[in-house]
Amino acid sequence: MGELLVVIVVLLIVVIFTTPLVAGITLLRKPSKNALVWYAALMTLKPVLVALVWLVVILAQIQIPGGIIMPIVPSVAMTLIFSILCRKAFLNVETFPAARLLLGLDAVRWGISLLGLVLFSANWGEQAWVLPVFCLGIFAAGLPTIFAYSAPYLANKYVADSP
Repeated sequence: MGELLVVIVVLLIVVIFTTPLVAGITLLRKPSKNALVWYAALMTLKPVLVALVWLVVILAQIQIPGGIIMPIVPSVAMTLIFSILCRKAFLNVETFPAARLLLGLDAVRWGISLLGLVLFSANWGEQAWVLPVFCLGIFAAGLPTIFAYSAPYLANKYVADSP
């Protein structure tokens, strides 16, 4: 049963994260790599990286301390690291709006993840929680794809304008 679960998780990761993976790698391969392009690429690849972190945690059976916030910590930590690494995107007047928008979209992803965790852990009784969590999951699964389409657009829009 455990091996089947791993296969299912890997297939879901591949299906859900193909667009962000392709978009992120495409941005990384751009000849003009200003801070915003790097930030867009890293933030686009972040869901894939976080999923890999969680896959390692699951496969290694690492015990995670309790708490509702703990599952989003890797995502928030990566966002902070990427924002620090690409701080020039926030410091440049021309690229600041796009960098702020990318950060805002990422915050929406955190919010959806946190809401899903709250709904999943709530005591709904019987199986009344299945539909709200399922609908939220469908929306959350689409967020990396929405992000993957918006990040290259924003990066391309500001590539010529910033150093």
